[in-house]
Amino acid sequence: MKDYKPPFTITNEILTYVSSISEKVGRITATNNMEAKPHLRKNNRIKSIHSSLRIEANSLSLGQVRAVINGKTVLGEQKEIQEVKNAYAAYEKLANIDPFSIQDLKTFYGIMTKYIVDESGDFRRDVEGVFNGDQCIFMAPPAKFVPQLMDDLFSWMKTV
Repeated sequence: MKDYKPPFTITNEILTYVSSISEKVGRITATNNMEAKPHLRKNNRIKSIHSSLRIEANSLSLGQVRAVINGKTVLGEQKEIQEVKNAYAAYEKLANIDPFSIQDLKTFYGIMTKYIVDESGDFRRDVEGVFNGDQCIFMAPPAKFVPQLMDDLFSWMKTV
């Protein structure tokens, strides 16, 4: 048997195909596991919400985020609790949003900022910047330019 030669040659192209097929099988398997095990999807969503809100300086712990999503009472700032509720509501509608629609972006923003900001569901009306302590490290374009800039961005996205 040691003289056996398969009727093919393993090439880089074949290895690339095998790798691509393996990746796709892994995705299908993961997707099927998520559908068969909705608790995994919910746990991943909770972790994603927690991580995203941490970036925005939300101080709630993973356990507190889980509790809020499960409808339990949590000690914490009302704004932070509302951010969790809003993020969860947004995730529930994510599949229905057209990523190329400015109106859908505004709708999604409205869900994410409900009861948190005055312009919930609309473009900002005030000056915004990114600060490191008292130092401004980035100043956003003036609010009056935002609608046109968003139109330009969405038009560009449709061409790529």
